[in-house]
Parts: sequence; structure tokens; C-alpha cells
Amino acid sequence: MNPTSDGFRLDGGGETLVFACPDQAMPRLIYWGPSLGQSVEGLMILAERAVPHGMLDGGETLSWLPEQGQGFSGHPALMAHRGGLDLITQFSGVVRQDSPGEVEICLTDEIAQAVLILRLRLDPETGVLTSQTEVINRASDALTLNWLAAAALPSPHAEIMAFDGRWTREFQPVRQHLSTGQIVKESRTGRTSHHAPPFMVIGEPGFGQGHGEVFGLHLGWSGDHRMMAERLRDGRIQLQAGELLRPGEIILGEGQPYRSPTLHMARSDAGLNGLSDRIHPWRLRFLSIECIIQIACRTRSWVRSKTTTWKCRASSGVL
Repeated sequence: MNPTSDGFRLDGGGETLVFACPDQAMPRLIYWGPSLGQSVEGLMILAERAVPHGMLDGGETLSWLPEQGQGFSGHPALMAHRGGLDLITQFSGVVRQDSPGEVEICLTDEIAQAVLILRLRLDPETGVLTSQTEVINRASDALTLNWLAAAALPSPHAEIMAFDGRWTREFQPVRQHLSTGQIVKESRTGRTSHHAPPFMVIGEPGFGQGHGEVFGLHLGWSGDHRMMAERLRDGRIQLQAGELLRPGEIILGEGQPYRSPTLHMARSDAGLNGLSDRIHPWRLRFLSIECIIQIACRTRSWVRSKTTTWKCRASSGVL
């Protein structure tokens, strides 16, 4: 399926993702699983949900970045205001797909005077998905940003494995069943921290090392962050991740952008080992030789400068 007004697909690493975006609306993930054949038009019909009781006729759209302006009553992916007035958006946009595994979507809201850019990439070898969002203020009035998720992943499962810990006891797995409300892990220490590393796994009940479908999320960010899972009032589940912003930390003037950290995601139908089979090769390819050399050079320069600083302090009697 080529990108059209109805949707698009991403293929790579034996995986297929299908997104629906009728009438140029915000994309909505309707399939993530083993690679599909050429025709996926039937998925658009199967993805249509029944009209629920006591809700909007079209239901609440759980898009890749759910919006309050579309009737979504859960945690929105974008929270911002101008002078204390809440920003309500109804984005629509154009899909640009340059390869089978990469897409960029530019969405605009003329009334809200904002632009949202969504970038998705599915690694062709490992099937690891990356998602990043960017918001641009088009108004002369400043836009104060409170939250921008890198993605809102819908999940068919409710068993969550988050991670806790402290020094010498890092990365302790904690399993929870999301029956209602939210499960939130935040770090306010200015780094990834031992007690709230920026990754999470959600999967079938009782998933293990070698069995069960699981989805893994890792926010590529070493500062304050939030990982959140929420069960909506109609029973569906969404997962969001992004930078944890303090009040007034990000204020955008006219034409100024803010770009979220990148969220890396992978799926496996063979438990946690299946996730490792995707993530480890992807990580090794992502950290190229050039990147490793740059890190080594910067580290050596930092050590040299620190050593010089300590020597100067010692010679001046500071120590």
C-alpha cells in the first residue's frame, strides 16, 4: 500500500505496521505483527470499531498522538497553553514516504496556529521502530509546552514489566497488571537513574524469556522523563513516553520548535529473548564505528581537561 489519504504501511525486519489516517487525520496504528502480503486494504475495514454506548458516534480516536480536540478523554500526547488558555488541536497533514520503512508526516492546525511533525522509521534488518515528534509555534503569542509524547502506542495486552532499583541493585523488574487508571514511572534526577530507567515492557499474561507476545519501549533520553501506561474508559490501553518538563521550562516563540526524545520500540512473539534478538543487533548497528570513535575522543578530552583541572587545584593549594 502506497501512502494515500487513507493510510500507509512500514515494512522491515520481518514486521509490518499499518497506519490508518482517513481524511488526512492523525495516523492510527491498526496492525503491528508479522510481515503481511501486498494487500492490506481489508485491515482498514477490520479496524473500524463498533459505536460504544454513551460515547461519541465515532468513539474516541486513539491515534499515534491522541488529541483532546478529537474527543479523546484519556491522557493527550500534547499538552500546552498560551497565556493560561489550554491549546486544543485538530491536526491534519500530509504523508511523505521516501522508503518502505520510513515516513514523515507534517500536520497543521490553522486555528491553533501550530505545526506537528511526526517521524517514523522501521529498521529494515531488525524491525525496531523509532518515533519522534516535533511541535512548532506559528503564532505571535508564546506557546508554553507542558508535555509532548514521542508516541502513544496502543497495546492489546495489560501485563507491564517496569524497572525499579537503587545503587548496587539496579534494574529490578516489577510486574503489574494494568486493570484501571495509570501506571507512571518518572525520573526527576536529571538522568536516567537507578529507580526509573526509561524503558518498559508490556505483553501477554505470564510472558517470559521465551514465550508470549511482548512490546518493548526505550526512550532515548538521559534526562528527566516519564513513562506512562493508561487504561482508557473503554478498556483500551495506551503507552506514552517523553521528556518530563517542568513548569515554564519550554516556552516557544513564533517559529520556534521543540523536538521530543526518540522512542525506540520492538515487538516479539517469542518473549523477552525475542526482543533481545531485535534490540541487540540494532544497537550494535546504531552505534557505528564512527560514533564510538567520537565518544572515545570526547571522553579522552574530558578526562584530560579534568586531570589538568585537578593538577591546577593541587598546585594552588585548593586540595
